[in-house]
Amino acid sequence: MQMVASSRLRKDRELMEQARSCADSMERIFSCVASLTDLDSNIKFLHFGDLNSENKNADCVKKKHVLIIMISSERGLCGGFNANLVRNVTRKIASIRGEGHVVKVISIGKKGYDLLRRSENAIITDYHSLTGINSRDRMLDISKGIATQIISKIDNFDECILMYSKFRSVIVNEQIAQTMFPIYVDINKVQENNRYETEPSPEIILKHLLHLRCKMMIYHAMTESFASEQGSRMSAMDGATRNAGEILGGLTVAYNRQRQAGITSELIEIISGAEAL
Repeated sequence: MQMVASSRLRKDRELMEQARSCADSMERIFSCVASLTDLDSNIKFLHFGDLNSENKNADCVKKKHVLIIMISSERGLCGGFNANLVRNVTRKIASIRGEGHVVKVISIGKKGYDLLRRSENAIITDYHSLTGINSRDRMLDISKGIATQIISKIDNFDECILMYSKFRSVIVNEQIAQTMFPIYVDINKVQENNRYETEPSPEIILKHLLHLRCKMMIYHAMTESFASEQGSRMSAMDGATRNAGEILGGLTVAYNRQRQAGITSELIEIISGAEAL
């Protein structure tokens, strides 16, 4: 299992690094176009404010309905990978409820879904299996379907949060809670970029980019989660191998002691019988 995880980790890391580059580029393009929109635009998912201010969210719409997208693994044997993610999601749910808001969850991956539904089954609105997801095209298909689902319901929630495990190293992954919507635009950048003109209007461009951005964010998060899963599985299997070796060593010593005790007992009996003769 450790060797298999090591092989898959190399492939998943390649996809992850490519996805990181694409996601960063998409975010820069989207932010640039968003900064060209008028301050009085009525786009629901755009909020303008001074991001350098301590009260940057003061003018934002108060959250009422929050959607969480949780990305876990489809299989186990990866240590505390899924347990740590679900623990983080549960804390987030409690925090949102503490503010008096309604929360719903879309679960991607069987293990996280199984863990979360034990206590929060009522708030899970959808579940997507990752069975057979072994290529970039399949991950893009899943991401596209989820993005379409989210965009179609964008009027039903005020905030969408993407929660997953980000790959740092084979033994370290970071729990991420990334806000997908609303998108906060720095008013200072709007004032800096108002000299540019676009055709068609920035609002129309944003509506076309919105689905692509959402799909790219989900795909990137899936690649990060897959790489983190394989890293956790490598660590877990390495620990299991060491523990099995220690158990085997202890059993070998115990067996040899028992065998030696039996041989010694037989020799004593033979010697005692010879002396008696």
